[in-house]
Amino acid sequence: MTALPNPSDDDGGWRHNPKVAVVAIAIALLAVLAFSCRSCRRARPKLPEGFVEAKAVMRYCLNCKEAFPVTADDVRKIPGDAPDAVKARQVPCPKCGKTGTTEALQCRHCKRYFSPVAADGQPLAACPHCGHDPYKP
Repeated sequence: MTALPNPSDDDGGWRHNPKVAVVAIAIALLAVLAFSCRSCRRARPKLPEGFVEAKAVMRYCLNCKEAFPVTADDVRKIPGDAPDAVKARQVPCPKCGKTGTTEALQCRHCKRYFSPVAADGQPLAACPHCGHDPYKP
């Protein structure tokens, strides 16, 4: 009759087995490579910074002075091979139908949207609606 192994006689079992260590390291390396592979990143569609599938970014129409949301689906509807950041500028305003839009900035004080750039191309230092600095709390 053979005696059953005593758990107290165990010298670590699988935890001290070099084969287990090699397999664990190989799995960790494969996981790192899978998340950092350049070709995998190239295969994913590139969206402008701030775009999330379920959310929208705000654009400001320079013609009618209104802000409107632009989603990733809106950008995909624009034909052509241009980058999505360029296509976002081509999404027409739902109010006037023109395509001359810029990114919209929301004032921290009055919560209204406006263009962060003045007509002369200089950045605005104050909100045109309430006069406060939109960048400071």
